[in-house]
This record gives sequence, structure tokens and C-alpha cells, in this order.
Amino acid sequence: QYQDYLFFDFNSDISRFSNMAYGGVGTNFNDPATWYKKNATSYSVSGTLFNFTTTTSNSPYLRTSKSGVSTDSGSTLQYELKKSDTLQIRMRHTSTTGNNATEVTTKIKFDYWIDGVNKTQLTVGTFHFNNYYSSVELPLSSVTEGTMTAFQLSFTELSEVGGTLSIDWIYIGAEENAPLQDHLFFDFTNTAADQARY
Repeated sequence: QYQDYLFFDFNSDISRFSNMAYGGVGTNFNDPATWYKKNATSYSVSGTLFNFTTTTSNSPYLRTSKSGVSTDSGSTLQYELKKSDTLQIRMRHTSTTGNNATEVTTKIKFDYWIDGVNKTQLTVGTFHFNNYYSSVELPLSSVTEGTMTAFQLSFTELSEVGGTLSIDWIYIGAEENAPLQDHLFFDFTNTAADQARY
């Protein structure tokens, strides 16, 4: 049965990755080696976290792939992306200062491929992270709908280089299936969906 969302939580359960939404070939997305990565180092999965140490303030990023190389990163998934979908990320930042309260600011960008063709990236905005978990949500109402074959998360304009970004989970799909439900969301567009939510 086709799974109508994507969820990456980097634990030991890889059974979901045999679903056609993830490409249907059993790619183990819990393994850092299967992601194409750039502008960072020391990639690892520890428990349920994808950790990577930043080496530049300019766009360390993670992109879905089959074997960790750029040549196959545009044709990994088979997920039907919809304008009603949302992107959620839960993550934290460990500073080089060793102070849990030290914040880093970054912009998060979402690149995606439809049928292997790269589409316009969406910028989530500027966010503040420290060593305590924070969650970010981006409605995907401006995407081009179709079969999403890959996506990329970029962290740009980082205020600190050398710290560690740790991703707890990534979700793409319908709001009603999202792991983050206990929240308030205001986007000031006053659409029918907004009125229903309020």
C-alpha cells in the first residue's frame, strides 16, 4: 500500500523504506551514507539523530540519494507532492562554546525535484536554535505538484561555524498525519483552510 507521507527519524526500523513513496527499492535512509552531503563533516547517526558538523556558513545541506553521490540524487523517491502538504523538522544545535543556551541563527531552504527536474527552492525563514529541541514547519502551498523524486534541506547564513546540527526527524505530508500537532499556526493569508483551522 502506498504511504501518503515521508518520515525520516533515523532509528533502526527501515521497514517503511520499501514503500513506493521512498522509491520502492528499500534504500536505507537511516544511514548517512545514502544521503548526498556537502559543506559539513562528521556525519553520523546516534540513537535517533542525524548529526553533522558545519564547516562553512554557506549552505551545508543534505539531499536524498541512493548511494551518497550527486549523480543519483534526482531520482530517489516516488512521492506525490501536493500543495496541501507541510514540511516539519525537529532539530537542535550544539555550539562550539559548550553553552547549551548559545543560539545559532540560520535560514532553512527546501529544494525539490519533480520527475527528476529541480524546482525553485523555498526559503522557510530565519530560525534560532540552541541545544534544546525546536521544531520548524513550512506549508508547501507554493510547490509544483507531481512526483517528487528527491529533496534537499540547506542551512544557509549560519551564525556559527563548527557547531553540530542534529536532526531528530523530517516529515513531508498531510498536516493530519504530521508528528507535530500541538501547536498554533498563523500565516496571515486568510484562506478557507486558515478559517477552518481557527
